[in-house]
Formats: sequence, structure tokens, C-alpha cells
Amino acid sequence: MAEEQDDKRTAGWLPLTHLSSRGDAAFKETLERALSRTGRVDRFTHGFHTYPAGLHPDAAVDLLELMPPGPIHDPFCGGGTTLVEAMLQGRDASGTDISPVAVALAHGRTRLWSPERITAFRSAARQIAKTAQHNQDFPPDEIARRVKPWYQPHVAQELEGIRQGIQQAHPDVRKALELVLSSILVKVSLRRSDTNPQRVERERPPGTTAILFHKKARELGRRWEALNEAVPEGTAVPRIRQGSGLELDPPGPVAGLLTSPPYPGVYDYLEYQQLRLAWLGWDSPEIWQQEMGSRRAFKNSPREALYNWKQDIEGWMHMVARWLLPGGRAAIVIGDGLVDSRLIPVLKPLRQAAGQAGLRVLGSASGGREDKGAHIVREEHILLLEKEG
Repeated sequence: MAEEQDDKRTAGWLPLTHLSSRGDAAFKETLERALSRTGRVDRFTHGFHTYPAGLHPDAAVDLLELMPPGPIHDPFCGGGTTLVEAMLQGRDASGTDISPVAVALAHGRTRLWSPERITAFRSAARQIAKTAQHNQDFPPDEIARRVKPWYQPHVAQELEGIRQGIQQAHPDVRKALELVLSSILVKVSLRRSDTNPQRVERERPPGTTAILFHKKARELGRRWEALNEAVPEGTAVPRIRQGSGLELDPPGPVAGLLTSPPYPGVYDYLEYQQLRLAWLGWDSPEIWQQEMGSRRAFKNSPREALYNWKQDIEGWMHMVARWLLPGGRAAIVIGDGLVDSRLIPVLKPLRQAAGQAGLRVLGSASGGREDKGAHIVREEHILLLEKEG
């Protein structure tokens, strides 16, 4: 079952209020279809772990159809949706993301593990859950001072038991066990959702946090088994690195680039991931200073943040042109920004930056989606570009 999500900004990829497209007629239908995708998708490893503002898996399928044969890269890969769908097509794929949570999720969702390794993973999770149900230790001070307000005491003890068990697990399965813990940290907390920090009172009976951890581990094992069966034989596991999508190059030239860069002023991924960063020790403050278009930057200095975002887009578009093989294409999925209920149009700056980088615009699609958090309709866009052959 897909992870339940209470995200007012992207809940279920809400239907469009209107839709339009421009450019070559050969691409308009596919672009419109991709932008119109709605509803939850629960196939393979999609849906295992919440991640804000993820690309719709069916939209990724649509847009990969527009890419020429060859390697695919996603420089803002988030939870790895593009990478999973590229694998399912037998494509060589790579990705980067500034968030350690995103990299862990993308890595975990694209594993092609042997049955023996999946069994070892499940066994480790079962033993950890059994022990954690009876743990009496609270998390150490460096974790407790950041997470204490968000958990009932017995829940914090069970989570600490899980954390300790993962530290003692075999290195072959430790990263995957961390991902399972990450998948439940908000669900068992008193935080309303990943993107809503409002505190809500919930009663979770003792023992059920550890049971949920074991349940999620079994679920991930089943999803891996399904992915193994569906991915064409000989397909390479995607190469995923942590770092700025504005700086890190793909492993080599690519035929296609499919990505959804941060919307200016809409999301604050650092704030969303505070509980995970604390529990799992994934925090690295210097990395987050490079986050592109963050909401906190626009709150602190809107004019400066908008200038920096446009400069980043211009520089990044030149990198896209350098990464693409002749005849290669890039599909960029992005929405208008939002600062104090004021919309920030993004399609025109993107088109201008593409032209400056020598990329040809093949087409675009635009549509409105209701932002329930801000009570406003924001435009979302797909821009399809090509590097001259």
C-alpha cells in the first residue's frame, strides 16, 4: 500500500484546472498527457516512502518516450522516480540530489538485490523490531533535544531501540534498514505531515512502532522482488551521488535529461527533513546552504533570492547543454514560485536561459493546479529542449 500522505501542496497530484501547450505538434500531446497525470501510483518501489513534490511516475514514463536512446540523468533526482522508470526501460541512468534523505531514498528504491540478500535484510529487520519493543533507553542528548517534543516517550524508546539495532546490523543491509526507519519517523511522530509542522496529538500504543518498522521492511522486500522481475536483464543500477545539481556532472554525456528542479519559494526541504536528519545523523548544514530556491531564502530576502534563482537557472542551463549529446533532449518539470501569496512565473526565465545556452525549445505544456496550502492556483510547466545535432 502506498505511504499515506497529508501534503496539501501535492496531495495526489491534483487535477488541472486548465491546460495549454505550445510548440511542435509532434510533442504537444505527450507533454499535455504528462502534465495531466494524477492519482497515487503504487507499483514497484513507488509509494514506499513519502517525499515532497515528487515527479508523478506516469509522467516520467511519458517524458522518457521523448528521449532518444542512451543514458538518462536527473540532477534533482529527489526520491528517484525518474531513475526507477529509466531502469524499467533498461536504460543506463544516473542522478544527484543535495538532500541526504533524497539520496538514501533514491538509492534504496533502485536496488536490484539477490533473494538471499533480501532475506537477510528481512531477518535483520525482524530481530531489530523484536528487541526494540522492549527497549528502555531514550535517544542520546544530541538527538533527544531535537526530537523530544515530537514523540510520546515510549515511541521515542522504540525508535532508539531500532536505531541501536541498525547500528549493530551487518553493513550489507544497514543502509536499507536506515531507509525503513526513515519511512516511519514522521508517521509515528506528533507532526501532522512531512510538509506541515503543525503538532497534532496522536496515541500510538506501545509496541506498534517496532511492529510498523518490521511491516515496512517486509513491504520494501516485496517491492524489490517485483522490481527485480520487471527490470530487463543486464540493466545497470543507477549511479547516485549527493551534491548540488548545479555543480555535479553525470558520469558521462547523456542522451536525455529528465528532472524537476526546485520551485522558487515553494518548498523548504531542510525543514521537512529535520526529524530524519536528527535520528539518522544525516545532517550536514553546509550542504543546505546550496539549496536552490528554498522558501526560507525567499522569506529572508525575496529580491535577492529571486535574482540568485535566475542566476542559478542560467548557469545550470549551460551545464545541461554541456551534458547532452548532440541531438539529446531535456524535459524540465517545474511550477511557478510563491512568496507571500505572490506568484513568481518561471517559464519565461527558463526559456530565456535555454536560448542563451544554445538549446532549442521543442515544446511546452502549462496547467494550473490548486495550491491548497496557499488557497491559490499555481501554474506548472513542462519544457522540452533539444541540443542541436
